Amino acid sequence: MLDFNNDFTDDDQLFSELMTTADQLLDCPSARRLPLLRNQAKNLGLSLRDRELEDLLRQARREREGRGSKRRGKRQLKEVAIPWIWDGVLIKEAFNLLVAMPKVGKTSLLLAMISAWHRGESGFLDRNFVGECPPVLIVGNDQPESDWCRMMDLAGLSLDINNLNVSPVVELWDAGERLLLDEEGIELIRQIAEEHPGLLILIDSIAATVTALGVAEESPEIAEPVRALMEAVSPYNSTVVAIHHSSKGRANEGAAAASRGSTALPALASQILKLGPLNNQPESNDSRLLLTAEGRGGASQRLILNRTSDGGWQAMGDAVEVLHQEHLIEREHLLVSRYQDALAIVRERTTQGLSTSTDDLVKSLNLEQQSPNDATRVALRLLDKLVKEGLAFDRRVSTGKAKRREFWAVDQLLRETG
Repeated sequence: MLDFNNDFTDDDQLFSELMTTADQLLDCPSARRLPLLRNQAKNLGLSLRDRELEDLLRQARREREGRGSKRRGKRQLKEVAIPWIWDGVLIKEAFNLLVAMPKVGKTSLLLAMISAWHRGESGFLDRNFVGECPPVLIVGNDQPESDWCRMMDLAGLSLDINNLNVSPVVELWDAGERLLLDEEGIELIRQIAEEHPGLLILIDSIAATVTALGVAEESPEIAEPVRALMEAVSPYNSTVVAIHHSSKGRANEGAAAASRGSTALPALASQILKLGPLNNQPESNDSRLLLTAEGRGGASQRLILNRTSDGGWQAMGDAVEVLHQEHLIEREHLLVSRYQDALAIVRERTTQGLSTSTDDLVKSLNLEQQSPNDATRVALRLLDKLVKEGLAFDRRVSTGKAKRREFWAVDQLLRETG
């Protein structure tokens, strides 16, 4: 961040003009502020990055509100804990972006989380809430009122809007009466945020709220209305959670990469969530979902979720742990299958009057391809297991100076000699 009191000592007059422009631009539509300030800086011969220009706009707002800037000088930096509202998932007083393909359940997930929080539960999906449930503002341009009523009822949220005794939702806009992130819309949200400090703002979706302003998803400008909203509500400790569709071709990639359109939007987010199928294979019958969380909040989260028959949500555990356990079970089943295959081969060779060696089993089970580094060891383990279970026995046969073990099926020999 720029130190506005030290960085421009050689160009005080130019900087003063630019600050005046920044103050004037606060009265312009939010999406136009940065481009206009960028042009003015260029006209004044000042080479500034967009982040520095954004700092100027924030400084202008602070001065207009009487907060000003503080000279800090030498200081010892202090590590500050991440201010979570939903531990490890959503960051307080920040822009959180939830990315997913359509019809995955992203809106239902957030409503269920809000409902659990409002009911006084300590957490949701094995992740704790921090503090009490705040008032909630829903900018729900993506769905008609009838869909919102159905989804809120399913989540256990009262339809009695703006009655904090029974519902945390103080206002809801829908597809029939949209609220856009233009100057008028942002100002209205700012007023509600001022009335309800700590407001949780749910935007569903970015496309239905921003692109209607004529801003293409592929344009870096798509982030500007969101940036302006964050700037407007930050004095009131508001938290924003926005739903955004993922790119179909990138649905299997990380949360940030999967976001549709310009990278400016995920770059603006402090926390990026992604919700999608755990198994994307077309032939898979696995209905579980994977929720990933990554961003400036430290270690990423990977949670496996399941939709219950009544439309609720169930946590299946940390994805790394769950998938590791499933891998072990799969290996165990594979091992059992190999034992059965090994027994069948030993039996078949015994009926032919042939013993079975480790080399024979390696070739018959194609172990060199499946376990190239320890094929012989795997074969010996399988054969020893058959001996231990009483299904085979072994003989040591001299071959020159060395001895090798030959294995025979017990039950097969008994049948032939019985």
